[in-house]
Amino acid sequence: MSFKFRIVLITTVIIVFTGVFSLVLSISSFEKTYRKSVVSQFEILSQDLVDKIQAGLKKYKTYDHYSGIKQLFLATFKRSNSTIDSIVATDTEGKILYLCSTYDELMTYKEYNKDDNYFLDKKAFKTFSDKISFPSSHLAEKGIYIVNSTIMHENKWLGNVVIFFSESIIKDRVIVLIKDVSLFLIILTVASVLVILVLFMFMKKEDLEEKSYDKKVRRKILIVIITTLILCLSIFSYFSIFFFQKNNLNAIMDKTDLFASLLKQDIETILNKGLPIDKLIKIEVAMDNMINKTPEYENLSIIDIDGNVLYLSERGKITQPLKKGSLRINISKGDLYNHYFEIYHPKTAKLVGYIKVGITENFISEKTIQILIDNITMIVIAMPISFELFVFFINKAFQIVRGTVSTKIPYSIIRTLGFISFFGISLFGSFLPIYLKDLSSEIFGLSKDIVAGLPISIYMLASGLVYIIMGRLRDRFDHKTFFFWGCLFFSIGFLLVGLSNNIVYDMIFLFIAGLGFGILFLTPQGLVIDNTSPTERTIGLSNLFAGIYSGIMCGSAMGGMLAERLGFRIVFFIVSGVTMLSYLFAHFNIPSAKKTYKAGESPQKDDQTVKISQLLKDKIFILPLMLQSIPYQLIYVGFISFLMPLYFKFLGFKESDIGRMIMLHSLVIIFIGPAIIKYTSNYISKRVLIIISGFLGSIMLICAYLVFYMLNINVTIFYIIPWLILIAISNSISSSVIVSYAMEAFSVEKIGSAKSISYYRMIERLGNISGPILCGFLLGAPRLLGLDDTNGYSFAIGSLGVIFFITTVVFTIFSKNPNKVEAHGRAPLQV
Repeated sequence: MSFKFRIVLITTVIIVFTGVFSLVLSISSFEKTYRKSVVSQFEILSQDLVDKIQAGLKKYKTYDHYSGIKQLFLATFKRSNSTIDSIVATDTEGKILYLCSTYDELMTYKEYNKDDNYFLDKKAFKTFSDKISFPSSHLAEKGIYIVNSTIMHENKWLGNVVIFFSESIIKDRVIVLIKDVSLFLIILTVASVLVILVLFMFMKKEDLEEKSYDKKVRRKILIVIITTLILCLSIFSYFSIFFFQKNNLNAIMDKTDLFASLLKQDIETILNKGLPIDKLIKIEVAMDNMINKTPEYENLSIIDIDGNVLYLSERGKITQPLKKGSLRINISKGDLYNHYFEIYHPKTAKLVGYIKVGITENFISEKTIQILIDNITMIVIAMPISFELFVFFINKAFQIVRGTVSTKIPYSIIRTLGFISFFGISLFGSFLPIYLKDLSSEIFGLSKDIVAGLPISIYMLASGLVYIIMGRLRDRFDHKTFFFWGCLFFSIGFLLVGLSNNIVYDMIFLFIAGLGFGILFLTPQGLVIDNTSPTERTIGLSNLFAGIYSGIMCGSAMGGMLAERLGFRIVFFIVSGVTMLSYLFAHFNIPSAKKTYKAGESPQKDDQTVKISQLLKDKIFILPLMLQSIPYQLIYVGFISFLMPLYFKFLGFKESDIGRMIMLHSLVIIFIGPAIIKYTSNYISKRVLIIISGFLGSIMLICAYLVFYMLNINVTIFYIIPWLILIAISNSISSSVIVSYAMEAFSVEKIGSAKSISYYRMIERLGNISGPILCGFLLGAPRLLGLDDTNGYSFAIGSLGVIFFITTVVFTIFSKNPNKVEAHGRAPLQV
């Protein structure tokens, strides 16, 4: 396979992946909107049928001997354009009294007497006592929807009317939309041809054979890939929004036609009694019922032929007849958001007025903006995805073309491995706490808030145990074997979480997943250490963590969008699949090689004479660990992974928005934090940087309580974004500087940097484990203190800030600069 063909294939795959994912988001958004619209249509039909049955009961008819119910059923079938499968009327016990259904386009009607014991399935039957707490419609088995309404007469419940219709009504419209946007596939093909033309125009084979052209060729290819991606995804965004608006408007118009026909029938019934159009008795009730059940409509009005508004119904307001001439409008039938339906007198066939239905512009625009934001997010996500895959494939292609073979695993493979694995690991980051809190209950004598945090703490505890397990087994197995078991544990754990519906079982399953996470986190770092010299190690680790943070950024945003549309459990299954995909990447790109020893050698054993107490007594090592690293990890896991998704959900953000917030946090850590350190490290000591980051992070957390709650500010995205950016800057500085500062302790040189950092990470894990539990306790603390329950999130975040502020003050007072306490002129240790 030629180099150019490889690049074209990679670009096409990236375009197809991002485009298809954007397509899934757009289709699922339409499906969700259209489903609600269709269900509400049948709810209107059901309520109209019930109203007519109840009106007939007032004319001395009895419900169990209702002679005209067949005509009412047939009229309802006609209004639905025969999309109804069946209509059933029952008594209060669910016993079927009347049944009208279609079979092979034939209409069947049956009446049942007292001796016929045919009962409606309990799943379809809703009792009057449940009508407030139970939804009036739901999807039953075998793709059949049920719409259920209660029949009342003189404040007495008589029975139910249940309408059945097939889910295929929704699926057929979705299929039409999918066919409409198939144009996107043509765009992808054209884009791929464009890439081929550009590559063949600007690239020469000799460019690949000379090392001096590496940067030039790489830059050229990357520019082509990024430009093609942006162009194709931008075109797709335009078409997906266009088709969404078109199909959504068509769906709304179908509903509007039904909406108007029902109201027109009521009006014509009144006109037939000889009353004029400005004296429509009790028409306000029907208008109120309709406008309040349809979020797509802003207003509903009845107008005479001169343009005088006679009745006006607006959402949230009670309909009142208007004085003739008090409000006039010009009838314009070309308006996209205002539709007019003519009213003719049933006896004279003369035009007497209009029904005007005003569609809510925001209803469509909000959905459109959501799709636009999703597509922009996908374009942003496509950039790091294309870059990570480009780094891997371009390096491999150069090696093949030049015939160079390295005995060491290249940085690009380790970086891509970190990206793919943490992409899967981060898919659930935006909603796992929300899922756990919805599932949790008071068990073991613990509050619901603490129980919600327990599974994440157990997850972190399991990952911490891996440090000990892998330390003992590191000389027995190679990195590929470790990675396989990590993927297997993690994949099985989240597969079981997706199947479970019990918080206790989830704790067990997340413990299994946590073991896998620990292995997946440590194995790539081991690959870097074993395949780099001490002088190259920093570069190798920086490449690895760049891939990891890039994966976290993409995974958290994509997982949030998927969860909002497909549900939490589906994403758990996707997590399992992507994790095993990362193993396939490792299987084909990482060689299997055990560590071998020469004759007379044996694996190194821990020197038992070196005591950990030497480290724990060294202030340069222990102070940043206890006063900064553990509080930082407590805040990172407790706040970012647990409290922040719950807090943003409390504020009204959707899962996709939460994912974008986490993506923003990762972007700051990837780009802004390192830039700050780069330009300040030569002028500001590590100790001062740690202090600055500690105070910045703690003050920002305290602001959540002081500003968002105490000042009673309406928290919006404009407050959240700068607040989150400053927290991310603090996190970025802390994660980069604290370990480096601690490794300059004099005792580290005696014990060794590898062992020292291993002990450091093990102790630091206390913050990861205790973070969610502490945050769960802080969430419930306001209730224990007698404060307003609504301030639980701000109180918990603010309390974390106070804890971090106190530890930073203590660190500032007792810490010292390592350069001032170095013994015997020892040079700073390189880690």
